[in-house]
Amino acid sequence: MKTRTNYTLILFSILALIFVVGYFFSVSYIKGLGTKADKENGEVADLEVKHARATSLSAIARSGKGDIERLDDFIVQPGGEIAVVKALEQLARNLSLISTTDSIDTQDIGTSTVKSKEFLHIVMSTNGRWENTRRFLSLLETLPYNVKENRIDLFSAGMSPSGSPSWQGHFDISIVKNKDTAQ
Repeated sequence: MKTRTNYTLILFSILALIFVVGYFFSVSYIKGLGTKADKENGEVADLEVKHARATSLSAIARSGKGDIERLDDFIVQPGGEIAVVKALEQLARNLSLISTTDSIDTQDIGTSTVKSKEFLHIVMSTNGRWENTRRFLSLLETLPYNVKENRIDLFSAGMSPSGSPSWQGHFDISIVKNKDTAQ
């Protein structure tokens, strides 16, 4: 009987050991599946974020066509140089300034990536009251173009014939312009 009890005890010990080992293998296998599922869930979430970003960028691109057209309005079109100069001279006249356009030419923007644009370079002088000269300068910044102020010089020119102080302004500006492709 003792051998039978020993035999039963050994059998139950072996079965318990098999059960414990099986349990640990099962737990580690299930844990591995959970880790793999978490990793795949993360990848799916990343793909969803990328899809949402692509969808929103696509929507922005579709809605941005009007914005692009509005941005084109800030750029002088080929043949529009005379209209820009006339607008500047008219602005000076409206402010009771005497204006002279000293030079007009075009310059490359200077980057190899912007081949269809150039600067319309304008040098202009004004003479008149300080308030009007200052107002002309502030209105340059509100022109409906992309204006780059290269150099602005303002200095007193003494007294005008009417007895009020006279100021001279020297304005060196560049405006972004589409290149004339017919050249």
